[in-house]
Parts: sequence; structure tokens; C-alpha cells
Amino acid sequence: MAALVTAITDVFEPAIWSRAFLEETTAKNLLVQSGIAATNPEIEAAAAQGGRTVDMPFWDDLSHNVQGTTDVSKVATDTDDSITPHGLTSDKDVAVKNFRTQSFSFAPVIRYTSGGDPAGLIISRFATWWAREEQRLTLKTLTGIFADATVAAALSNDISGEVATTDPAKLISSAAVEDTRFLLGDAYDKLTAIIVHSTVFKRMRSLDLVETVPSSQQNAAPISTYMGLRVLVDDNITTAAGSTSGTKYSTFLFGQGAFARTDIPLESGDPNLEVYRQPLKGTGSGQVDIISRRYFLLHPRGIKYVGSLSGKVSPSDSDLAADNWTQVYLTKNIRIARLITNG
Repeated sequence: MAALVTAITDVFEPAIWSRAFLEETTAKNLLVQSGIAATNPEIEAAAAQGGRTVDMPFWDDLSHNVQGTTDVSKVATDTDDSITPHGLTSDKDVAVKNFRTQSFSFAPVIRYTSGGDPAGLIISRFATWWAREEQRLTLKTLTGIFADATVAAALSNDISGEVATTDPAKLISSAAVEDTRFLLGDAYDKLTAIIVHSTVFKRMRSLDLVETVPSSQQNAAPISTYMGLRVLVDDNITTAAGSTSGTKYSTFLFGQGAFARTDIPLESGDPNLEVYRQPLKGTGSGQVDIISRRYFLLHPRGIKYVGSLSGKVSPSDSDLAADNWTQVYLTKNIRIARLITNG
């Protein structure tokens, strides 16, 4: 007798589904859409190597002290004096790999009682789920890199107070954003996007500082911009309570490719999506588990990971959010800056 329902395991092809799943995850990722997170062949090749961390060596720029008398050009002479050559120096950025998993399950019997397709629903929404998860992990990482005193001193503009206030000097404004952009000096124009808490975004809208390109003018969701910066709104941004009252909000500015992002290829027998049926569950009616595996690089360029991975496969949320980071690029070559306000 033929089966009344074709099981998802009968039509599931791991290699095809995994590829489509990763493509959809990338397509729905706002970090990628805004240009904040990007990849290139060098990053992809590095991520594919073994190990829990990835070394990305780089050459330092040629020394050039425009404010002083060293490291600048010399006046030519007709004497037998020799010029002293300068050397090249190098360093390395260190990225940590994220090995993450998640699973959702359902009882197949509900297909007969609800008339729906829970398996298709889970799979169709998994890509969006992972896109949100990447954004959450990015915010954890931002908390960690600004826990480093050197990074905070160079790339953070704190105008907040410790009490609840409506003082414009302690709230987001065009001037505050400009001051933050110019933490990068003459590289200020590298910053092209901004992530804010909805409370901060509300004030930006009330000041009529936000422009929105509606869906009717493009084939995508509405895009908000502020002073030419693409705006993303996320209430997962870490907030801090003032010592007396009120809340302090972090706002982050980014440049193109501020984060290196790429998926780590999985072996053919270890798919990104896997379906597992447990026939004894549900008193014999069965249970289907849909497991998703994402192994990926999501790294702030120029700020290396120095945390311990002893006894761990991958850093936890608390590891990412801790002072486990050290700046290795020149400040103006890092495409991240932070503004702290009371709203």
C-alpha cells in the first residue's frame, strides 16, 4: 500500500538544500546587504584551512611622519652622503571561527491535523533565523572589542551622562555623529552604515534626520539613510544603566567590509541542513528533527582575537563579548566607530 504522505526524508537532498540554504541566508543578511560584512577569495581560502583560528598576515604601511622631520622625503645632494633605507614591518590579524548549531523539531502527525507543512515552514525560515543570529553575534563581538581600552580610547565617542536627561548635548545629533565619524581622521568617509537602538532611531526620526527610500522605488524592503549612512535598527544592541537613572545607548558606525564574513565549507557527509526521524517518539507517531550547522568566520578586520580556546571548539557568547580583542591595524584603517548617548 502506498504511503499517504511523502516524507521530507524521501525528497531531501542534503547537498542541494545546503547550498540553497546558505545562499538564502546570505541574501537575507542585512550585514551583507549594507556592505558591513563582506568576503573575498583570501578570506575564503583562509577560512577553509584547519584550526580554530585563522591567521591573516599583512604588511604595515610605509612609515610616513608628515608632522615631523623623519620618514619624509630627503633633499637630493651632489655629495657622497648616503640615504638610510627604511624597512618594512608586518603583523597579523587573527580571526576566530564560529562553530554553531541549532535544531527545531515537529511531530509528523500534526500534518494530518493542521493541514500545514511544518518541515517546509522550518526550513524556509531557518535562513532568516541565521541572518538574525549573525547580527546578534556581531553585536556581541562589538561589545568585546570596545571592552579593550585601546580600541575604546581610539574609536569611541561617549557624550552620555549617568542620569536620565533630555539634554540635547547628551543625545544623538548630527554633530555627535560627525564627531564620531572623524575619530578616523581623514578616513572619515570610509564609514557608510550605522546600527542604532530603536530608542535612538526614534529620536533621529523626530529630528527629521532620516530619509527613507520606499519599496516602490526599488525591488527590496524600504531603506533608511542618515547623513548618507545606511541605517539598521536592532534592539539587541547592549545598553547600560546610568549610575543614577536613565540608559546609555551604543550606536555603531561601519565602513564597507568592516567585518570579514564567509562560511566554512562542510564535508559532503556533514551537511548544513540535516533531517533526522525518531520513529519511537510521539508514542510511535514519530518526531522529525531538522538540524542546522553553520561554521563561519565573522571577524572585525584589524582587531585580532586573543582569547583562550583551551578546551573549547569555538568561543561562546560571553567569550566574544569579553575583552579578548587587540587592535592591530592603524586606527584610520579600522572601519568601526562607536557613539554612546542617552538616547
